[in-house]
Parts: sequence; structure tokens; C-alpha cells
Amino acid sequence: MDTNLDVTGIIKRAKQVLGLKRDSELAEYLGVS
Repeated sequence: MDTNLDVTGIIKRAKQVLGLKRDSELAEYLGVS
């Protein structure tokens, strides 16, 4: 089931990339608060 592992890895990487923007925005937002 290499496909499942690949899909999971891609999803994790995609979430990490999207998370970088969201986390930075949240960090700045929380930092201001």
C-alpha cells in the first residue's frame, strides 16, 4: 500500500505548507493579543 503512504505524506506536506501561513498568521494574531 505504497500509494496510501504517498498520499498521506503529500497531505501532511500540504497541510504543513498551508499550516506555515496559517500558523504565522495565528502567531502574529496571538502575539498582538
